[in-house]
Amino acid sequence: YSTSVVDGKLFKVDPETGDTEIVPLKKLNGPDDIAFHNGQMAITNFFGGSVLVVDKDGTERIVAKSLPGMNSLDYDDDGSLYATQVFFGDALYKIDPTGNNPPQKLLEKMGGLNGFEVKNGIIYGPLQHKGEVVKIDLKTLKITVIHVIMTLLMIVHRIVQEFGVAVLC
Repeated sequence: YSTSVVDGKLFKVDPETGDTEIVPLKKLNGPDDIAFHNGQMAITNFFGGSVLVVDKDGTERIVAKSLPGMNSLDYDDDGSLYATQVFFGDALYKIDPTGNNPPQKLLEKMGGLNGFEVKNGIIYGPLQHKGEVVKIDLKTLKITVIHVIMTLLMIVHRIVQEFGVAVLC
């Protein structure tokens, strides 16, 4: 599967042939990331500020809403679902995949956790506004930097934060 935030579409991709087909979901609004667990698919709606879950039988339900910039998400091995706001917010949430409980904000102002993976209660991913790769222990919520990746874009971002302007020649 693949998403297009700009086109607002979810695509099913055949890895053998490269053929694609549009998956007709009614509750998509800027789909960004996709995660799977036991036949259930979760999708972030970047523009809609929500998380959509699609069950094996095709039932769609919004399980988190009113969270602008929902960007990245993943399931832990036990089926726990985590998602982040990036750009229009900066927070990590635990999402109830059933939608019966409201999202639980775990952390905020981390630095734009995007494109992360969850394994055995640990999140691994980049803080794109800081130029760091981190791990987050979901029991203690301790953030540990495991690698620094300073790029020109990160340097410009820090200069703008510090001085309010950046000039590149």
